[in-house]
Amino acid sequence: MTFSMFSKQNASWVLLCLICVLESQPWVQGVKTLDDSADASHPRLHRAGHNKDPAKVHDTTSRLGEFFGRLRALATASAERLGIMSITAGEGTKGRHASQKAASSAGKRDEIRALVQRSKFPRRGRVAIVVRGRAFRLGGRFGLGCKVRALDTQREEANSLVTMVVDPLLAKGNSVDMFVSESSGTSCSLTKDLVALYDSLAKPRSPKERSMTDLYTTTHLDAISRPSSLTDMYAQGTQGSLQVFHHNSPRSVNQRSGLIAALNFFKQKTYNRQQYDLVLVVRHDLLWKQPIDEWQITGDYSELNFMSRCEPTTKVPNCVNDMVWTMPGSMFDGFEKSIGHRNCFQEEQCRRKGMCHGHGCKQVMMNLTHSKAESYLTKWIPKRDLRERTNPLAKVR
Repeated sequence: MTFSMFSKQNASWVLLCLICVLESQPWVQGVKTLDDSADASHPRLHRAGHNKDPAKVHDTTSRLGEFFGRLRALATASAERLGIMSITAGEGTKGRHASQKAASSAGKRDEIRALVQRSKFPRRGRVAIVVRGRAFRLGGRFGLGCKVRALDTQREEANSLVTMVVDPLLAKGNSVDMFVSESSGTSCSLTKDLVALYDSLAKPRSPKERSMTDLYTTTHLDAISRPSSLTDMYAQGTQGSLQVFHHNSPRSVNQRSGLIAALNFFKQKTYNRQQYDLVLVVRHDLLWKQPIDEWQITGDYSELNFMSRCEPTTKVPNCVNDMVWTMPGSMFDGFEKSIGHRNCFQEEQCRRKGMCHGHGCKQVMMNLTHSKAESYLTKWIPKRDLRERTNPLAKVR
């Protein structure tokens, strides 16, 4: 079928070329020009085989012009029809890819919309992000913080937190409060750079956003309250607002002390944690890879969510990933009370190196938060350990 199509196309183009050659011949040009001059004495008339009768000249020219006109029209139409088929076959790959890409984008938007509705993702609500632990780390499980060499790395991680987590929340009209606790020690001079970094990232980055400066700002306050003047604007689904709070805690000796310092800071800065539709507790050293509104959460945001399950070979019972937790504000008090229980940042266990973690927190956290069902932010399960780079949500340094 393909061979037949291209054979017909080639024949049409050959016919067109033949017509062009014939029309360019002197005797054809001579007969065609005689119709305009009507000069029967023109020498080319005799080579065409006619006498000097002007009527016959006009008749011959008309018939010849009509013949070439019909022949050209027929060949052109055939070539264009087959040519379009050929061009479509040749360029169809690009067109097909473009159509597939557009359909994929539309499908992805629909999927995200359905996911947001199913997961009870907050819209025009209030969200708290508690950032815990040591910043400016060089990586590794026991790496120290406040390292000048890690400045660029921390900048990249902070940028990913704003881009992948904060911005999608703001785009849904949420008011976002960030509580940045740095536990490398009060003498860490890099903390001010970290706060300045979040401030710079939180500023408007487009003309449209710059016109909404009163909504999209960073402030450092002692207490949190949503401006009542924004109520109508939230109802209209406009861009949300962002506030950043920072705190330098004494140097943490382990994960437990850094986590407790961050949670205490959050409590000190808020009168009522119940007001938050969503609370996220995250680490400084995570490089976020996927927007929060695209996370394939197994349950929904009305429950306590762990980041993921652990690898199948783990020796920790009911092991969960302790890098990120999310919960509604109503569950925060229960979440905080769970810290310190056995296998959940217990003080005695944290005295032993490598034992201070929250991988065994699942059962006690679910009990104290009254979470009805276990839920994870991703279906991903690591093969060997939780630091694998195949994690679709974030990568830990």
